[in-house]
Amino acid sequence: MTAGARHEDWERCLSVGMDDYLAKAVKMQDLLTVVARWAADRRRGHRLSRGRCEPMSSSRGGDDLLDMQRIEELRELAEETGDPAFLVRLVDRYLEDAASRLAELREATGRRDSSALAAAAHALKGGSVTIGAKRVAALSADLEAAGRRGELPGPEELARVSADLQVAAATLRAQGDKAP
Repeated sequence: MTAGARHEDWERCLSVGMDDYLAKAVKMQDLLTVVARWAADRRRGHRLSRGRCEPMSSSRGGDDLLDMQRIEELRELAEETGDPAFLVRLVDRYLEDAASRLAELREATGRRDSSALAAAAHALKGGSVTIGAKRVAALSADLEAAGRRGELPGPEELARVSADLQVAAATLRAQGDKAP
């Protein structure tokens, strides 16, 4: 399981010996497909051969603020578990973590530490994909890539992440309030 959702990530995972691939944010149908594929091969008494699996769809992308399909999946999960406060707690935890990650991005930029920037951006991207904050995830992915190249963002890029995070926070809280 990985936050990398590009076809190149899928190929890299399989090339280093992974037997299958599932991109975060995990969709229930994708997980069931992978489990069913492995269970069928195990019943037949052999392992799934590498390279036979296909990459699962990613919920990342687009210009929308939130991935409403992901929000709906989280609502359904709350219903299935009988925990109506699940989405509210998940949103609260994400927003706490995102605020910390944003502070780490600022600190790393101030120290001119592109490795720390990439790590903080990666963590923010993963949480954002999981909760469905698409725009924050996309901006974080850009920051992560820049950090891996040894580049540091300008103040406008961090301000954009901060602004989108504030808008996402308000919208996510409103979505959490709509939970069953």
